[in-house]
Amino acid sequence: MPYLGWKIFACRLDENTNRETKRSLIDWIRKRFSEDDWLIEDDDGGLTISQVEHGFEIMVKIEANSLPIDYTVRLGERQQETETYVVAMESEGLTWRGKIELKHKKLMEQVLRRLPWKWQKVGCYVEQGPVLKLVTSSNIEPGFTPFQIDVTTWDKLPIPEEPPLRVKSVRPRVVKRDPQRSKQRGKVNALKELMSAVDKEKTTYAPKKARCGHPSMSNNPK
Repeated sequence: MPYLGWKIFACRLDENTNRETKRSLIDWIRKRFSEDDWLIEDDDGGLTISQVEHGFEIMVKIEANSLPIDYTVRLGERQQETETYVVAMESEGLTWRGKIELKHKKLMEQVLRRLPWKWQKVGCYVEQGPVLKLVTSSNIEPGFTPFQIDVTTWDKLPIPEEPPLRVKSVRPRVVKRDPQRSKQRGKVNALKELMSAVDKEKTTYAPKKARCGHPSMSNNPK
């Protein structure tokens, strides 16, 4: 079959992907291709990366694609697993042949090496229509025989577009009292208590008055 280009599927959807968003994935790719050998432009929610040397273009989309892959178990049985990736990179090569085709295939290897090391990756050649030939994978040991796969694209992106907004924690406001005012209040209260004690003492020891209004006479005769 004729060679029509290649596709890369990267950043497998798993528990580690829960921390990623569409914007964070775009930022990762921008950082990896920020050198002078590459040109980066925004393109309908994705990116277009151009290689300066040969003029090859790479279309980058943030979308979910599922790949059913057959793995050979040690016992000789065949086991199929479905892997889902949220980064899709594609470069067409319809009119390229000979040495240019080899350079274009080498470009896929360069791109795979530039992507974050923690991302799982799959590289495929486009042969005809939706038919892809898987030629490299970070989940398969090197030296395997390339095989055809059918890719299913999801209707919705299983990760958020933007990171959630952070709610700022509000600390309760602590009102500090004026220490001088508290001391003054203490002095006023102490003065009131002292005056109250004096009045009480005057009332207790004051001489009793007679009915006629004069002080009472002593009962002892002269």
